[in-house]
Amino acid sequence: MNSYYDIKFNVIGTIYALLGVLVTSVYQVLVKNKQADLKANSMQLLLYQAPMSSVMLLCVLPFLEPVFSDGGVFAGQLTTSAISLALTTGCIAVLINITIFWIIGNTSPVTYNIFGHFKFCLTIIGGFFIFHDPIQMYQVLAILITLSGVFVYTYEKLRPQPPVVTKDDIEEGK
Repeated sequence: MNSYYDIKFNVIGTIYALLGVLVTSVYQVLVKNKQADLKANSMQLLLYQAPMSSVMLLCVLPFLEPVFSDGGVFAGQLTTSAISLALTTGCIAVLINITIFWIIGNTSPVTYNIFGHFKFCLTIIGGFFIFHDPIQMYQVLAILITLSGVFVYTYEKLRPQPPVVTKDDIEEGK
């Protein structure tokens, strides 16, 4: 609902969005499992994952991007500002990946997604207050629903949980 007025919907876009959700969900669960299997922290997992991702992207890049043709990465002049922007973007991407792995490793993929929705709401609210972007009533309603869900989830996660009784506890008479 938040982005309803910002984009236009079509069938192919919906298919890509659904595939993106599916791939992202599987990826987040795999990150959690791999981090647990390797007993790795977020930096170690990033060092494990980044080279493989780079090689895979380099293999796919020529088929998806016009690398050397008009509009391609290597078609124009590589100015100092373009190189600086590319390096800055790369550094930001590394920091984001570290944050993703840290959140998923210390919490869960669900908490990471809740955090993502919270961040999206803050982006919409920030755009309204800082840049005076117009906001529709549907967006206000969606933000309120989303933030309510974030607060309920946070409350449930922080609420003291009753101790888990195991089969051994029952057998021992605890």
